[in-house]
Amino acid sequence: MSETAGNGVISTALYATEDGRLLELKARHGNGPMLQDLLYDYDPVGNVIRIEDRAQSTAYNRNQRIDPVSTYQYDTLYQLIEATGRESSVVNHGPMLPGFQSPADPTQLANYTQTYRYDAGGNLQQLTHTGAQSHSRTLVTARYSNRSLPVINDHIPDEAEIAAAFDANGNLLALRAGQDLSWDRRNQLQQVRPVVRESGNDDSERYSYDASGQRLRKVRTTQAKTITYTADVRYLPGLEVRTDSATGETLHVVVAQAGRNNVRVLHWASGKPDVLENDQTRYTLNDHLGSGTLELDGQAQRVSQESYYPFGGTSWWAGRNAIEASYKTLRYSGKERDATGLYYYGMRYYAPWLQRWINPDPEGVKSGLNFFNFSANSPIVFVDIGGLTPFPFEKLNNPKVLAAIRSGSYLEAQTLARDARAFNDVASINEWLVSLMRVTKISDAKRFDNRLNNTLLTMDVPDSSIKLIIKKVNFSTGAQREELAFIVSHKLKLNLVPPTIAKAKIAVQQMIVGGKKNTTSGVKFPEDAKFFYYLVNQIDDNSGNQLWRQDGSVYLIDHESTFSTINNQAYTLENIDLLSVFDVDRWAAFNSIGGEEWRKIIAQSGSTLKDTEIDAFLHRVAQTKISVQKHIDQGTASFGKKRSLMQRVLNKKTA
Repeated sequence: MSETAGNGVISTALYATEDGRLLELKARHGNGPMLQDLLYDYDPVGNVIRIEDRAQSTAYNRNQRIDPVSTYQYDTLYQLIEATGRESSVVNHGPMLPGFQSPADPTQLANYTQTYRYDAGGNLQQLTHTGAQSHSRTLVTARYSNRSLPVINDHIPDEAEIAAAFDANGNLLALRAGQDLSWDRRNQLQQVRPVVRESGNDDSERYSYDASGQRLRKVRTTQAKTITYTADVRYLPGLEVRTDSATGETLHVVVAQAGRNNVRVLHWASGKPDVLENDQTRYTLNDHLGSGTLELDGQAQRVSQESYYPFGGTSWWAGRNAIEASYKTLRYSGKERDATGLYYYGMRYYAPWLQRWINPDPEGVKSGLNFFNFSANSPIVFVDIGGLTPFPFEKLNNPKVLAAIRSGSYLEAQTLARDARAFNDVASINEWLVSLMRVTKISDAKRFDNRLNNTLLTMDVPDSSIKLIIKKVNFSTGAQREELAFIVSHKLKLNLVPPTIAKAKIAVQQMIVGGKKNTTSGVKFPEDAKFFYYLVNQIDDNSGNQLWRQDGSVYLIDHESTFSTINNQAYTLENIDLLSVFDVDRWAAFNSIGGEEWRKIIAQSGSTLKDTEIDAFLHRVAQTKISVQKHIDQGTASFGKKRSLMQRVLNKKTA
């Protein structure tokens, strides 16, 4: 799978045919040298154990051979316990970046080895770093919680000190002595004070958020004698407006996602540095985690290059010049690194030097009992999109889907995954969608009317194009027909219906804002969607509900009245192209389920279908099998097993 950027660089991803694992990431401009050439190796369970960047050369320094290779070892819980790689000879053990190299100097590289030791709760106890400047870091965890503090100057914090370092909600109150953190009522980081003065004129960085918890503004103030300087960043869809009173700079940054990688255009309205050109376009090449490893300009020349330790610290970076490189803001995992050294993930802030989040998981126990550890202590395997639920990067086999997820484009990701018919991708995306639900209080949601037997609440999520619907189902028999709709879609490998969460008679659905059309005029309705409509939707009062993309094409099907009912033409086997619906896998799945098994599936789903509706559904299944089998017998279908002449004469169906 390949992508071509605006600067002519072609990025290619190669996947293993047998299991879909990522094998190589390559990038090249024309016939020039490889810009990126990452080779991945795995252990039998899918943990990344080795990454080699063959686009980089081997260096020799201080009697060391320094290869562009990183290796990883895991314990029996698949937590990372050892990592090797290469780093700058001038490193930083805390939140700051290492020494910048301009140009890149191979004589300033060294090998490193990091080992990690955890307690039974998954809290980091000790990091040991052997390399250019060896060091170690020890953290102490509270006895009855997962709150931790580092050992500083050989002082071991006791239980009382750990308790005092966090507020009642578990939010960290200081990055280090004198660097206070303030939190709002929604447990969002409100302010960091990196320098506290007796006069009260503190340096600070303040943050503002929208209703869904996404950052809208960042304001940093610094004091220089009697002058206060302000650096302001405002985040708009696809645009960042950055001003700095110290330099007189006003910078507009146009942000776009280009497949796996991202693009940023820097336009200075005023205060442009003399060494930089206006309207500079920067293309970032990312690794499998979305970390920006290489920045290129519009002519595919290197702007900056960066590599990372496993848990997010920068191990080495270089560029054409320091001023140009200072405008890089998206780094590890494709997230913004603030002046504090914290990474902003959307719902939380991450401290890479501590390998921990600085506040608890808003989702609670969904990702485990430890509310602070990062990516299940396996940061080379798991990606975290928004500071909530991490999941294995390899579950997203399609790089375009992964890129859409990282950019927060949920609808685009859903559409790409459904078009590619990659159920793993669809499942991961829906997992992300459901994970967003917990960040909004139901008491704050807007209620609206629906059928008399349901109570519905809407909830906003960070993506403005989505609303979640919380449905309190009053049926005593269990969940409604969304459960069955998903099961049928999944069993037949159609992947048309997202999973519905049904627990304690609460169902969660998605509502697409402004994505419906009330007519099928000029719309080509996919054959598999017609077939699904024929099997399931017509049972529901012959009036299923279709959702449509903005361009008018079908997006997905759901058949509950959460959405406005749209009456469309009835589909029958006569007007459905079954040969385009089925392939080898779908036919095998469909043909392997008999009538009694379908009855068990329907019963277990808690569906409210009446016996007459179940009979109608099973009749359609049987008629479909007969129709498809005729095509197989006639040789017009390229899948399935042909019946013998005797079986056809006796009108018997093969199992």
